[in-house]
Amino acid sequence: MDRESIVESWLRNINEQLILNDRRCHAVADEHALLLELSEDGQDLLFYGELLYVSEPDELFLLRRGMELNARQDIMKRCWLSTDQNKLILVHNANLTDCDEIDFENTLNNFIALMSTIRSQLSSVVEPVNEATISYSQQLIKG
Repeated sequence: MDRESIVESWLRNINEQLILNDRRCHAVADEHALLLELSEDGQDLLFYGELLYVSEPDELFLLRRGMELNARQDIMKRCWLSTDQNKLILVHNANLTDCDEIDFENTLNNFIALMSTIRSQLSSVVEPVNEATISYSQQLIKG
């Protein structure tokens, strides 16, 4: 079985509606918009999580705080912050070479938990991205 099929089976075991479409899966978990993207060679799975909208008054604070957090791998757990189209994004690159389904589920759950932690630390100064403002329809519900 190729890696795309393997990742797709892992996703379906979390929720039958989760599928890879052109190596991508859009989902919502705990009000967090997620994008999972399988690299072209199938070696890596990129996790992208929308955290907050970045408005101009908050931009300098978020850039500074984001750079500080990126340097704190004890907090960031091999993830980093980036911006894309006025959104603060949490990113993680998971190598799939030695990854199994349990590793995948743990990584996904830890990523979602870190999204919540970072969002709560920063949300006092900016508006969070919420489910009502995103176009993704699939929910990450185990079972």
